Amino acid sequence: MSDIIKVCKVHGELTLEQTYNFGKGVLCKPCHSARTKKWASNNKEYCTNKSLQWQKDNKERYSEIKTKSWYKHHEQNLTKGHVNYQENKEKLIERSLERYHTNPTAASHRRLKRLFGMTQDEYDTIEREQNYKCAICLNPETIKDNKQINIRKLAVDHCHDSNKVRGLLCFKCNIGLGKFNDSIEELNNAISYLIKHQDV
Repeated sequence: MSDIIKVCKVHGELTLEQTYNFGKGVLCKPCHSARTKKWASNNKEYCTNKSLQWQKDNKERYSEIKTKSWYKHHEQNLTKGHVNYQENKEKLIERSLERYHTNPTAASHRRLKRLFGMTQDEYDTIEREQNYKCAICLNPETIKDNKQINIRKLAVDHCHDSNKVRGLLCFKCNIGLGKFNDSIEELNNAISYLIKHQDV
């Protein structure tokens, strides 16, 4: 049995695991946690602003800490996220649809910036240059989005080595290139194969 380190008026006898040593003395962890949460709740705006300001002033350090924290608990985060999704699946889907209907373009803008480093204006420029059609089959997109509400936007095709954007493709052409691993040799072989068997 662990030794008693402190006696709290609220929680009684406490062991080492139930206490917090801050150098000048020993605190009861539950009491300290409750006081901290109460203070943070009463000073929410101050805490948020101070935290955001620190993040802005220390972007690299914040990114480093965030990445380290995520990978430190990677498996735990994945498991927790999966369990949370399964337990709240209907609610999460409903919330996702609600956000989508409130501002359908917001997620699209964020995704363009995050994955391809391009803005919506840059996407729109390429789309106009292609006359709103796929750069390969020269047809407009006809397949609906994942939520089966609107027609999909043309997919951004990019080089997987340099991440440079090449153009906009319809769903079928984009998937087709992916299945051929962007290999010119494999695509040429496929063309030769079709030519060879076109009269069969």
